Amino acid sequence: MAKEDPIAGLSPAQPFAEAGCVIIRVRFRDMWQYHDGTLEGDADALHDMRVGSRRLRAALDVFAPAFRGAEYRDLHKLTARLTDELGAVRDHDVMLDTLRRYRKGAPRDERAGIDDLCATIDAERAVARQGLRRFFAALDRLDYAPRMRRRFGQPHDDDHDDRDNQGDADNREETHG
Repeated sequence: MAKEDPIAGLSPAQPFAEAGCVIIRVRFRDMWQYHDGTLEGDADALHDMRVGSRRLRAALDVFAPAFRGAEYRDLHKLTARLTDELGAVRDHDVMLDTLRRYRKGAPRDERAGIDDLCATIDAERAVARQGLRRFFAALDRLDYAPRMRRRFGQPHDDDHDDRDNQGDADNREETHG
């Protein structure tokens, strides 16, 4: 996921909030596709989901002026927390990988200490993974994914809540009017 693909459906003439919906929808989809692999413990999926969550979080930051309201703020906070939870696990993965590579060339008398450090970090990683799994369960209870899909719509999506859009139109007028 290192390289971002261009986002289809954007136009320079498009209203800011409409472009925001498109970008946030794509960033969410790009991130959420790694949900199952991350839950299963796939380190590459976790990395890709973290990268995706950071991109989604950045988009939510940029478009915040166009989307005022409790639902947007709540989804933004949940996304920020998800990024933090993913990062807690990923940071341990990176430390373990670095230490294990270092160990291969380390003097013999240092290897026991490196092994102890790896064991400590691995235990901390297990705690962080447990926290991430609990947070995923909380996201399920809070209907995070369905709410993101509803809030930012799908192209030609019938479950898009027009009342939510009207509220945002009112909020855009307050913000930019």
